[in-house]
Amino acid sequence: MGTKEGAKASHALQRVMGSRLSAQYIETTCPQGCQGHLAHGHPAVRAGRAPAAAAMLRLGFRPPGPCLLCRRWQSHALCGPCLQRWRPSVPRCHRCAPPQAPARTGQDCPHCEDPSPEFDRAIVALDYVPPWRHLITQFKFGQWPTLGAPLSAMLVQAVRQRPHPVDLVLPVPVSAERLRERGYNQAWVLARHAARALRLPAQADVLVRVTQHQRLKDLDLAERRRAIRGAFSLTARGAQAVAGRHVALVDDVLTTGATLDEASLALREA
Repeated sequence: MGTKEGAKASHALQRVMGSRLSAQYIETTCPQGCQGHLAHGHPAVRAGRAPAAAAMLRLGFRPPGPCLLCRRWQSHALCGPCLQRWRPSVPRCHRCAPPQAPARTGQDCPHCEDPSPEFDRAIVALDYVPPWRHLITQFKFGQWPTLGAPLSAMLVQAVRQRPHPVDLVLPVPVSAERLRERGYNQAWVLARHAARALRLPAQADVLVRVTQHQRLKDLDLAERRRAIRGAFSLTARGAQAVAGRHVALVDDVLTTGATLDEASLALREA
């Protein structure tokens, strides 16, 4: 869902994304009297099993509750005023998605010219800045997979604004080590939900991560490309699934594009 350019980044969808709500309820309580999830820079959430809530979630209903940003009580995870305030429409590069000057809207930016990305286009929903950074971090590292639903809804909206032929939705895979740490692949959570909203098939067994690299967040572009080289491979079933098809790759954050480039190269081998 995201892209960083210098101090900025975007919760990114590489052409499509999605998720399914897990059967959990969310209790929004802060022992410090926090007036919003972001006031102290920590999550004010605990998740637990609730059969009645689980049944409602499976049927597509969300019980009324506070907005995740301002805590106004309403029926959506994120209220309209917060979306309007914190998610402004900005001109972006048509190819790799970072913000750019309005005069270049719909065009490729200089970063896309040398070298050109391996993927055809990137679609992002928002910039990786407060207050979104906190929500995305909690979604990825804070054992909060239910955040995938409201986040992927914004990504789906962005995709619908730039329709493009897609036959199959895939998540960027995580290593077995990362999967054990988190308990889920956040990109697959997003991909499943978005694919369902867009009425597209989704598969998680097409690409696999064959190497575990160091964390990329502190590396520059050249270091990222070296660290991620050869990290992905197509499964035998995956090669058949993607042959001759338009594929949408989904990830949670787009920084330099190195991960998506490497995953795209693996898909092009089919």
